[in-house]
Amino acid sequence: MRENYDENNLNSVEQAQLKTELTKLKAEKDNLLSSNRLYKSIFNLTPEAIVILDKKGKIIEINNRLNEWLGYDREDVIGRYMLSMEFIPPQSKAKIVKNFTQRLLGKSIPAYLLDFETIDGEIITGKIRAETIVDKNNKTEGVIVLIENITQLLKGEHARHQSEVKFKKLTELAASAIFIVQNKKFVYINPAGEKILGYNSNVLKNKSLLKLIAPEYKSVANQIAIELFRQKKSLHNLEMCLVTNTDDRKFVIFSASPIDYNDKPAILGTAFDVTQQKQNDEKVKSYTEELKNLNANKDKFFSIIAHDLKSPFSALLGYSDFLVEDFDELSEEEIREYSQNINTVAKNVYELLENLLEWSRIQTGRRKFHPEKVLLHDSAAKVIELFRDTALNKSITLSAEIDEETEVYADMNMLFTVLRNLVSNAIKFTPDGGKVTIKSKTIGNHVNISVADTGVGIRKADIEKLFKITTSYSTVGTAQETGTGLGLILCKELVEKNEGTISVSSEEGKGSQFTFTLPLP
Repeated sequence: MRENYDENNLNSVEQAQLKTELTKLKAEKDNLLSSNRLYKSIFNLTPEAIVILDKKGKIIEINNRLNEWLGYDREDVIGRYMLSMEFIPPQSKAKIVKNFTQRLLGKSIPAYLLDFETIDGEIITGKIRAETIVDKNNKTEGVIVLIENITQLLKGEHARHQSEVKFKKLTELAASAIFIVQNKKFVYINPAGEKILGYNSNVLKNKSLLKLIAPEYKSVANQIAIELFRQKKSLHNLEMCLVTNTDDRKFVIFSASPIDYNDKPAILGTAFDVTQQKQNDEKVKSYTEELKNLNANKDKFFSIIAHDLKSPFSALLGYSDFLVEDFDELSEEEIREYSQNINTVAKNVYELLENLLEWSRIQTGRRKFHPEKVLLHDSAAKVIELFRDTALNKSITLSAEIDEETEVYADMNMLFTVLRNLVSNAIKFTPDGGKVTIKSKTIGNHVNISVADTGVGIRKADIEKLFKITTSYSTVGTAQETGTGLGLILCKELVEKNEGTISVSSEEGKGSQFTFTLPLP
């Protein structure tokens, strides 16, 4: 009985041990199956294609990704040599042989690009990374290859490159400046921009855009920067003034938009040079003003011809008619009076004609300008001699207080015309027994020349009208002498032609003083 008990006991232990072993084996099998499922899931879900080759280059395993990319069934691939596969184009085989051999020898190789051909004949590009497979004894069994499909990435890079080439060509051909500014500095500018600013792109890369903007426009530029960067607004057709490398000013029409450049905020801007256009606009404005003045001059000219010439000739005709028709009935005193009146009117007409001719020559550019050293005393003496009899007729003292050595740099004939007109006016508006004096005073680099009288003076309201062609101003002299107002306008133009200025000071009832300046030699 004892032996039977021991045998049964032993069988029980063995059975327990066997059961434990079986349980372990089942658990290991389950773990292995689970690991295998996990491996297959990872193997097939990885975004890269995986190809496992034995050491002879035969394909022993692939994942689903390769099938998806190339369109071949798994059964068409497994068991075949890599170099015999239809998806390996001829140009890729040499690269495969070289790199496969290097990996089998245990040498490290960097990632490289390889072309594959799909079942539809399309070429795709893969980035290849490979690792050697070794057994537990560290002997090479094969190679595992990971293929990253970078076809779309390369297409994107190609498209971006093409876009950059087109952008560069476009900007190089553009007449407007095109630039990119980042952190207030240029990172790109086209040839037109270089031409406008006078700097090459390498110099501009170290310059701040704000430093190239004219001072009076900087506040506007700062506001533009705020709207572009902070408010992300695009701005169009704003006038800006830039300072070139030679300190010239260039007016441009500026447009800009915020962009990302190399993953950082930047400004893409254009600037169209309108400097010439602005200058042309200024010329048009000047020409318009000049045309306006010419029209006013023309109107004044015709007014003088129509009225101021007609009136004295009417007088001449009237007096001459009396002499012709009533000569036998007129007394000697009446004949003398009519003759004197005819003489006075004739002189006035002659003076008017001289001024008209002089003024017309200036307006039409036919008046020659010959500045030279002129003795002021001699010119004043000629004018005094010219008006000596006229002054005597009104008992007016006509004199000059000018140093005999005083010289001016001017056109002699123009100087004489100015003095003649000013002295003529002074005598005309000075009553009998008055004084007309020509004086000079050297101040700095010019000479002040004045013609002063003790005449009737001019109202303040009328002083502003004296030198304007657009406002006709003329009064009758103390002896009923007539005038047109053209003499003073002519004086102003002649004085300014000689780089001088003319002014007047006057007080009613006490007299006037006309002063003009001329440069020293």
